[in-house]
Amino acid sequence: MDYFKSFKSYLLYEKRASSHTAVSYLTDLKQFTDYLTEYDVEFPEEVEITHVRSWLTSLSLQNLKPASINRKLSSVRTFYRFLRLRGLSTKNPLQYIKGLKKGTKIPTVVKESEIAAFYQKNPAGGDDFKRTRDLICLDLLYSTGVRRAELKTIRRQDVDRSRKTIRVMGKGGKAREIPVSDTLLSGIDHYCRLVDVENFEMVHSYLLVTDKGQPLYDKFIYLLVKKYLGQMSSVDKKSPHVLRHSFATHLMDNGASLSAVKDLLGHASLASTEVYLHHSMKKIKSIYKDALPRQNKK
Repeated sequence: MDYFKSFKSYLLYEKRASSHTAVSYLTDLKQFTDYLTEYDVEFPEEVEITHVRSWLTSLSLQNLKPASINRKLSSVRTFYRFLRLRGLSTKNPLQYIKGLKKGTKIPTVVKESEIAAFYQKNPAGGDDFKRTRDLICLDLLYSTGVRRAELKTIRRQDVDRSRKTIRVMGKGGKAREIPVSDTLLSGIDHYCRLVDVENFEMVHSYLLVTDKGQPLYDKFIYLLVKKYLGQMSSVDKKSPHVLRHSFATHLMDNGASLSAVKDLLGHASLASTEVYLHHSMKKIKSIYKDALPRQNKK
């Protein structure tokens, strides 16, 4: 069936759209189907919500304004409405998709290889309290994806070694548990021993402390991350949130589901997590081409 021809007739004769509007809708739809072709997705039957979200993210990477992206989204939404009216499909992959807010940006991410190289050059261990503390801060930000505000409020008792989790107090006072590796737990234990050796007069139970044993504060964490990200990567933006973005993106690159990443990040809805989709879709495409070179020859 020629979906495009039927859709054009629907726009012109039922929606009473102008020829200019019809052309715009069809152009947007063609851009969407071209994008799906890159991932071998049959249009419109195999389209899922993840494909739509990844497409929107790819449009953002092209520096299109949210208003332009939302117009394209509206075109695709109208097409699926047309399919349902004609009884051609009951599917609606745009059902839970919302338009982009003004100022939506694609997050800055550090490469996995850059992080691996950094830790290879900066192995854990040693008796230097400050260096160990700095590395544990970085490791917690990247390995758990916690926000800066969450990092500074982690207490010693929030680390559950038997269950291999860390309890974090998120936005709105909502707590969540994040799984951690044996390596990170071992590093935390080593760090705690060094803190005890320092014999700070602490009247708090926070896990991470300044050079004087006081709780960490926002600027301290920001400057620490900025310093080490400068050694780790050439990314322009150097903030704690870059490590949170990297955590989420690398999880998805390695097969984690969008809903699982949402829960780990403490997002209230999937809409906040969907910005990481495009990065993972790019990697999936690369893996597919490497795995099946003959089928992917142009």
